[in-house]
Formats: sequence, structure tokens, C-alpha cells
Amino acid sequence: MPFTETHSRKSLFFLIAQPASTFVSSFCKFLFIVLLFLSAALQSSAQKQPSIKLRSGIKAVNTDILSEKIKTHLRKTFFNGNSYTIIQFNKLPGAGEVAKLKEWGIELLQYIPDNAYWARLTDKATPAQLKVLGVRGIYEPQAEDKLSQKLKLKLDESTSNKSVNYLLVNISCFRENKESIKKQLRTEGAVIINPEFEDQNIFQAKINIQDLTAIASLPFVSFINIAAEKSTSLLYVTNATHNVHALTSTIGAARGLSGTNIFVGMGDEGNPTSHIDLVDRTINKNPLPYVEHSTNVEGVLAGGGLRYEIYKGVAPKATVISQYFDKMITNTPVYFND
Repeated sequence: MPFTETHSRKSLFFLIAQPASTFVSSFCKFLFIVLLFLSAALQSSAQKQPSIKLRSGIKAVNTDILSEKIKTHLRKTFFNGNSYTIIQFNKLPGAGEVAKLKEWGIELLQYIPDNAYWARLTDKATPAQLKVLGVRGIYEPQAEDKLSQKLKLKLDESTSNKSVNYLLVNISCFRENKESIKKQLRTEGAVIINPEFEDQNIFQAKINIQDLTAIASLPFVSFINIAAEKSTSLLYVTNATHNVHALTSTIGAARGLSGTNIFVGMGDEGNPTSHIDLVDRTINKNPLPYVEHSTNVEGVLAGGGLRYEIYKGVAPKATVISQYFDKMITNTPVYFND
């Protein structure tokens, strides 16, 4: 029987009429029933409105895929024959479904929690096709969804102070014609500074913070964060901090992972090969001499534990390619081919 206002009044009267010794107990039962109904209502609401988890928060997904609003969104994000959006599936697509999506001009790019992906759609792809292949809904990415937390704070400060600030930023983009990307970025006020990361589709640029929203709104831009002015040493942690032993141990339910036959790239400030734990599994490309920090980092990563087993690294049988900081990233294609 539905819980009505009349039931509520009768229940309240019943509570008031009880002896003081039973009043608290009865009231708790009444409160529990109310909370139960509220919880059911909220759960029902959540089921009706699917959502995804982005860095900027939890975002509601538009399930009316065939609406004119979705069609307008896809037209608005059109660039070089492609549209960019976030699509959420009822369940993760299998290999056959992914192949069918690609055949219909829909390419899945980056995974997002809750069965969603950034996707690239060619002009032959239609919302109707998405629905056929199990897409639950579409989220229209906003400029704020593509900004790091620090950038958002700086943008808010600049807006409130009405100040003009210039920042060095890394603009991560989806794969497109590089010259077309740079031309569009320059049109929005970005000054491309460092071409080193362009092979990874990252464009380092100096921008006026007032142009940030316009740049983030470009369809092919996936994320923007503040670039480091210079390379900086990081990382002084232990295995216990991150419960690494659950991966490396062979006891019980642990995974027994060791890094065997795995190559790992490490960017740091010097040659780390002087330590016995590292010397036979390091391919050193770093032109600089020994630095203690580099040895420490590689020890955390792949130390063999030969001197002190307790200090064994995360992947003690992996082979490490060592290079100077971001040179590791820019040279990765060469090392991969080697």
C-alpha cells in the first residue's frame, strides 16, 4: 500500500500517544521508514539519469540520442571531417562491436569510467547508428571539463581580478593533422613554444589566460594543464606506501608480477647504472653522469634487491631504458622500433 499523508498523520499521532519509554524507539522506526522511501526515490532517480565521472565532476548524460540537440552538438564539434564527443554504452563493447563502430565511422579514443569513451565520429556516422550499437547516451564536453584544477583556479582568479596573465601550458589533442591543429590554436591566440612533444599530440604553448576557454572549447582538444618551466626531480616513496607487495608477492592471493620481458622507460636527471641492483638490466641513453636521485628512482621502479631483498623494486626483472627527463618521451618511437 502506498505511503500517504494520512498514514503519516496517523503514524505521528501513534508516536505521540506512546509512553515516553517507547517514544524514542517508535520514532526511530518511523524515521527509518521515511529514509528508506527517500533512498528508493534517489536510487530510482539515479537510474533514470545516467552519468559519467570526469576530472571536473560527475556529469549527466543525454539519453535522447536522436534529439536535435545532439545533432547540433555533433555539428558544432566538427573539425577536419570529424566530430568529437563522449559516448556512454549500456555495457562495454566487445571486439566485434568496436570493429562495427569503426566500420560506421565511429572510433573509440580514451576510456572514461562508467562504460564511456571519448569518440571521434566521421561525417558518415549518425546518432541512429550509435543507438543500434548499444550507446546509452551522449555527453557534450564543456571547456571546464578539459582544464586541470590549477588552471581552473587561475582562470577564476583572473576573471574576478580582470587581470591579464600569460601561462605556459600543455595542450593535449586527439590525433589530427598537426598543421591544422597548430593553425587553429594560433587563431585562438596560442603561441606554440616547444615542438618536442608534438609526436605525442601535445602542443606546448604560451597563452593569455583570457583565451583559455576558447582554446579548451576546440573540438580536438582533450586536456590542458600548466607546463613545468623546467624539468623537476620527483618521487621518493616506498613499496609499502602503495601496497606494491600485493602485486609482486607469490604468496596467497598476490599476483606474483615481476616485470619479466617488460621494457620500461624512465626519464630522470642522470646515469643510474652504478648500483649493482640495476647494472645488468639498464639500457642507458642518458648523456649525463651519475646522480643519486636517478638511481633511487630506478631502484623503486626495478631494483633487483640483490644487496637488500627488502628494497626490491616494483618490477625487479624488468629492463629499464634510461634517458634525460622528457627526452624519454620524445625518443620513445625510436626505442620502440629498436
